Amino acid sequence: MSATPTAPEPIRREPNAHRLISAGVLLVALAGLVFVTFNNPVDQTVLPRCPTEQYLGVYCPGCGATRATHHLLQGRPGAAWGYNPLFVVLGVPLIVWTLVALAYHACTGRRVRRMRLPAAVGWGVLVLMLGYAVLRNLPGERFDPLRPSAVEPQHDG
Repeated sequence: MSATPTAPEPIRREPNAHRLISAGVLLVALAGLVFVTFNNPVDQTVLPRCPTEQYLGVYCPGCGATRATHHLLQGRPGAAWGYNPLFVVLGVPLIVWTLVALAYHACTGRRVRRMRLPAAVGWGVLVLMLGYAVLRNLPGERFDPLRPSAVEPQHDG
């Protein structure tokens, strides 16, 4: 008896509706990045202020992230760092990975494999963010580098 050859298993693709959703989310995100690139959040009244800062008077871990994004997209990483160093280190890679995953899914219909990280990593990031939130709100000059820049950096053009 000879073994019957089996056909290779077909590549599993998501339904077109899922691909369209990924494409739509990607387009909205890219449109938001284009808007932030050409419209400085400091000069905009369209973008809301951070509610934590506005109503509680404290900086959350995300305060300054939109301004940091604007400066990164304008090619000024130093100014971006001045608004939110934690966002530059952790947020930017996560956003880039998410945009690439959305584009891959929209184009191929396949999802990027999920990263399996130990629970300790998630808890570590949470502790880091909470510690960052506390430190950037403590009084004293030594904590000034953790606060969003109070003065808009001067730049050409």
